Amino acid sequence: MMPLRQLEVFRAVMAHGTVTAAAHALRMSQPAATTAIRNLESGLGLALFQRAKGRLAPTPEAEALYREVDRVFHSVAVVEKFAHDLREAHSGVLTLACTPTLGSAVLADEIARFRRRHPAVRVWLQITTTREIIDLANKRQIDFGVVYAPADDSGLLVEPLYTTELVCVVRPDHPVAALPEVTPKDLAAHPIIMNVRNDPITALIEDAFRPIDVRRCVTIGTNHTDTACAMVMAGAGVALVEPMAVARMFQGIMQVPFRPRIPITLRIVASRQPMSRIARRFADMLRQATAR
Repeated sequence: MMPLRQLEVFRAVMAHGTVTAAAHALRMSQPAATTAIRNLESGLGLALFQRAKGRLAPTPEAEALYREVDRVFHSVAVVEKFAHDLREAHSGVLTLACTPTLGSAVLADEIARFRRRHPAVRVWLQITTTREIIDLANKRQIDFGVVYAPADDSGLLVEPLYTTELVCVVRPDHPVAALPEVTPKDLAAHPIIMNVRNDPITALIEDAFRPIDVRRCVTIGTNHTDTACAMVMAGAGVALVEPMAVARMFQGIMQVPFRPRIPITLRIVASRQPMSRIARRFADMLRQATAR
């Protein structure tokens, strides 16, 4: 195998025309550069330069070899840049998962901000259920997920980011909208719309409604918070939802505090394997955003 340093000296001599100029470019002594060329010729069994009147003239074999060597060094430079970009999180792929509401409320802004800083990074955001996000994180099919629900899984790294509480959303002309806060008793006579697919949060709501059977009050079930809010605005009932993105997506909708409080915590869920530099950078931005 030809030593890479010898090929580097050869390439420099071909590019600069003299051993002296090549040695200067490589920050090495001229005798060391001359020795490298002689050792390369010896190893190849080829004369690469013809020496005449103190100058080196490349042989046809040297011209052919130079084209290949230059291509190799270009490839090495590409690899070095790619490795540098990965180290500095300038390129690569970031894979995330979250629920629909979090996609529009939290991650949309942060992904846009992240891409402005790292335009070469590609982002894949999967919108799905909390249960599926936890499964994807367990299988290491995403860098990490962002969920509201508890994620008590010993196989996962779970990091709390932010705690808020469920609110009751109603149309401005709904009787409940005038109340300073609402209780299960206030809602018992009104149709309730619930995200029935979010099992952990549904369980928290059921606990808050005891001894009233909240499921008997649920007249419409859906699997997305934004759909529940759309039906609220259409006059189909009231809904208990996480507050993130409600005002952004539905102008005019009213958020009334619900009592007893139902706290919910925004969490990062990820495999316990170390995150990539890109994922760590994005997670840091999420921490800063939620801290604000």
